[in-house]
Amino acid sequence: MKNIFTFAFIMFAGFVHAQNTAVDSLIKVLEKQKEDTDKVNTLNELSNRLTFGDSSDYVKAQAYLQQSFALAENLHFKNGIAQATKLSGMMLYYWKADYAGAAEKLLTAIKIFEETGYKEKLADCYAFLGDTYSFYNIPESLKSLYKALNIYETLGLKKKAAQILSAIAMTYADRENFTEAIKYCNREIEVYKEIDSKSGLALSYTDLGDIYFNQANYDEALKMHQQALAMIRETGDSATNVNIFMAYLGIGNAYEQLGEVSLAAGNKKTADEQFAEALKNYFVIQKVFTNIKQPTNQWWIAHTSIPVAEIYTQSKQYQLARKYLQTGLQLSLGFKEYPMLRDAYKNLAGIDSAEGNFQKAFEDYKLYIAYRDSVNNDATDKKFQYEKMQYEFDKKQDSVKAVIEKREAMTAAELKNQKLIRNVSIAGATAFVGLSSFSFYRYRRRKKLQSEKEMLNERLRISRELHDDIGSTLGSISIYSEVAKNRSEKNENANEAIVKIGNASRELIEKMSDIVWSINPNNEGFGQLQNRVDAFAAMLLTPGNIHYNIITDEDVKHIQFSAEEIKNIYLIFKETLHNIVKHAACKKVMIRFSKHKDVFDMVIADDGKGFKSTTQNDGTLGGNGLKNMQKRAEQMNAVLKIVSSPEDGTKIQLSLEI
Repeated sequence: MKNIFTFAFIMFAGFVHAQNTAVDSLIKVLEKQKEDTDKVNTLNELSNRLTFGDSSDYVKAQAYLQQSFALAENLHFKNGIAQATKLSGMMLYYWKADYAGAAEKLLTAIKIFEETGYKEKLADCYAFLGDTYSFYNIPESLKSLYKALNIYETLGLKKKAAQILSAIAMTYADRENFTEAIKYCNREIEVYKEIDSKSGLALSYTDLGDIYFNQANYDEALKMHQQALAMIRETGDSATNVNIFMAYLGIGNAYEQLGEVSLAAGNKKTADEQFAEALKNYFVIQKVFTNIKQPTNQWWIAHTSIPVAEIYTQSKQYQLARKYLQTGLQLSLGFKEYPMLRDAYKNLAGIDSAEGNFQKAFEDYKLYIAYRDSVNNDATDKKFQYEKMQYEFDKKQDSVKAVIEKREAMTAAELKNQKLIRNVSIAGATAFVGLSSFSFYRYRRRKKLQSEKEMLNERLRISRELHDDIGSTLGSISIYSEVAKNRSEKNENANEAIVKIGNASRELIEKMSDIVWSINPNNEGFGQLQNRVDAFAAMLLTPGNIHYNIITDEDVKHIQFSAEEIKNIYLIFKETLHNIVKHAACKKVMIRFSKHKDVFDMVIADDGKGFKSTTQNDGTLGGNGLKNMQKRAEQMNAVLKIVSSPEDGTKIQLSLEI
């Protein structure tokens, strides 16, 4: 398990601790200040420290931020408004994990800082926006980070530039582009050497350790993290410096994975020693943060509890493992850490299975599959959601801008009637806000009712599928189990029944995986469908030496399907490939996804022996598999055509109006 700490926390939290002015001192300064721009800056700084500092307090931070907004707007202090807007975005990010909401606030702050020309604050916004995007939109994340880097380098702010280089390096590492990751990491090291920053170099070695870890080079990863820890200690930094705990976490992760490698090689003694070293480093972090109930500290507890549980599971200390898993699960849900939730439920499934609680193991395994698929597909879906939300936001901003420009034009033309125009504008704005609020309320109400109806329909659909598909398979497993038991008691050969149990179990897992995948809201883009199609085609056709070619038109990649459509398209695809393998005796298969005007087409053609097609005559389909395909097409108002003739192959075309 590898967890890379976010750039945002390092940049905006780690260095807050090093500053000298305490919250109490700022409050005293605030009491003596007049209602001017200096007070706005003090209020913003208080909010910043109460968000990221040692004395973090969301309620107080928000209260100071509201005061800052009110005073800045009264003074028409744009930089103060922009800074407060940025801080409100940081709060959404840090306290509520609302990354899309945080991005919206940061984009607003960026527009203001661009107008005022406050370059450093503009770069800070781009830096934080880059980290915010990293949770769901990697291309936009890199764009924002590059903008921040360019500004910092132009201003000669080398320390901040190095921090951005670190963020870019780790973004590439997360995408497994290790060549670019190492390139930017080396640039980061050069900058820290230039400014003679040992703490910065320690952070660079931590970055290199993370990159080596992602490459599964655990020995080098361990060396880098140990070097980082030694360098931090040389600097004499505080024992609670965030970089120290990043090094401890990296060392623990490396030892844990080395233990896994040793165990797989059959060297249990070495594995036990490496697991013990991993626990030692994890417990250093646990000891410091267990009793401090702050979001940053709880993050550390979450990111060490699950690996500790994994090690205890290896040694069959299941009670201890459960204890740490429960802690890790609870905190991971709060942070929306899906990779950790995935690992935790996989571990729980293993423990339940080892203890003979197969029903619970199956439930945990389903959750593991759901979070695994969520981790794989979350970025694409969130990107679509953000682009939709950003479009609505921009449209709203353009509307407001148009109203303002119209009002200014009227003011210039009728200067003598300024008072009257102002009153009319205020009344119009009030009516506009009132109407917008009422419309927004009705829209939300309508969407809520629609969502509840869709949820009910979805629950009914899932219930039917679980009853029909899963229930029948479980029933067959139960019957085969009785047969195997009876034959075993009579000293007869039970292998046939056992094989059938195994086949039915694998079929059950496949069906459950399909159901979980189809109901996952992150899987409504064509990209997720294509990933699953590619994997299934490779798995089914390659072993039979069937050459296949998948062609996807560019326009198709931007289509968003409903959950019902994505499920039926995929299951029709699966059924078609199963029929090809079982009956076609073909050598080649062509699969094409295309879009013509408002129609999505999926065409699957083989060069096999074909059959006498009835679709050309009466539009009906023979065979249960073909009938099921027709039924699924009808469920989404699509048209399914099958054209085949003996010795001339088969072509299946699904057409869906979108």
